[in-house]
Amino acid sequence: MAFFTNTLSFICVAVASANTAQVGQNSHGEANVGALDEIRARERSRANAWTRLLEQIREVHSGDHVSMLQTSVQEKINRAGSKISASAEDAPAVSAAEACETFEKGYGSDDASADLDEVQVAPTTVASEAASPPKQSAVEEEPYGAATLKATLELMIVILFLDGVRRWRSQPQEKEVCEKVQSCNDVADAAADRAWEELVLAASVGDENGAQKALAAKAPVRRTDTWGCAPLHFAAVGGSEEVASALLKLGAEVDALDACDESALHFAARAGHPGICEILLNNGADVNRVNNQEMTPMVVAGQAKQEATCRLLADHGGHAGGMADEELPALVICQVVRKVLEAA
Repeated sequence: MAFFTNTLSFICVAVASANTAQVGQNSHGEANVGALDEIRARERSRANAWTRLLEQIREVHSGDHVSMLQTSVQEKINRAGSKISASAEDAPAVSAAEACETFEKGYGSDDASADLDEVQVAPTTVASEAASPPKQSAVEEEPYGAATLKATLELMIVILFLDGVRRWRSQPQEKEVCEKVQSCNDVADAAADRAWEELVLAASVGDENGAQKALAAKAPVRRTDTWGCAPLHFAAVGGSEEVASALLKLGAEVDALDACDESALHFAARAGHPGICEILLNNGADVNRVNNQEMTPMVVAGQAKQEATCRLLADHGGHAGGMADEELPALVICQVVRKVLEAA
């Protein structure tokens, strides 16, 4: 850096000397040719030294700023040489003393200072750029994968937006579909209610045709009324073996209990329908299930004075349950004695 600064100082002094020489020649009317030749020889020697110094600079420095500086300095050399030549031809001769005095005065003139400042612009710029560290990039590089993550998030936002638009547009359609489904369900429920009522009515009176129509209309065979009675309970009272068999085939629960804990077998025993009792027993009905009064179907049949039904239940293993002997109906006692004698 010191070598570079000294070199630039030398250049500035040389240019200033050339300019002062021109000023001295223009300010005097008479000139001495010998003194002017001496000054020209001195300037040529300095120019030759300057040229050699530039060649050394080219060998050491090859940057763009140094090249610009060299070009600027070369232009100053050429301009100084042309000024010296023009001054030698046009200016009158001066004495050596006057030339030296003019040289001393011109060294401090404003024109020389201006040229000196002009020459110093490039070195100052080069020195400041060389001293300043390289500027960092204003925009920092993004981390690896940031662009992919950004694109993925943007895609997800677009998908969510489109899904929201789809849901918003499909709300009226979904509402309409729900209303239609609800309407269909309501119609189906109403139809099922009517079919169940028809089935119960037909089963309770033994109307086989009406029961078949109700079953064809998908009447629910396990639905119960307020008292817990299923269609099979009504069929046991109605006495239609065909209706009872059809209900059992369609999934009616054989031991379904009403509010009094009585099964369809209790209803059939009380009503005196041995055929239905046998169908129920053949389908797994509990012959000794007790109601809330601790009565088995055989006791219920004895109280209703249904001898045939009581005998059938006794033959299928029916008994009096946990009731005391004095509480048992006479038909039940007779069936119990008969079973004891047969066993003996």
